[in-house]
Amino acid sequence: MKKVLWLIALVVLVTASTTSAQEWYEGGTLHTATAQQWNAGSEHDHVATAADWIHVTTDKAIIKQVVADYPEVLHQLSIALAQCVSKTFEGSQVNSKSSDVAVLCLAMFKGQNQNLSWLLSRK
Repeated sequence: MKKVLWLIALVVLVTASTTSAQEWYEGGTLHTATAQQWNAGSEHDHVATAADWIHVTTDKAIIKQVVADYPEVLHQLSIALAQCVSKTFEGSQVNSKSSDVAVLCLAMFKGQNQNLSWLLSRK
């Protein structure tokens, strides 16, 4: 009986810890944040928001293909995009929206790397 109770307790603990954990792309809330709001956000929120911007501005079929071929590319690109926005807003009190800065960063990435020509492909 003790083994059964121990097993149930273990299952409850494992289930509880996995249901509350967010994936890297979940929970972005800074889509139209000002510089001050962006700078106050967490790294997780920055990366999750960046992932949302990439998904919104890129053709869905292309996203599916990229994820199928190179699943880590979107994560790394989201990190780079979040860093670009953070660098732009660093020490800034500019009233620009984070989404405007993100589009400029994505356009810069696309222009600098032929392998990222699929960025900003949503019609």
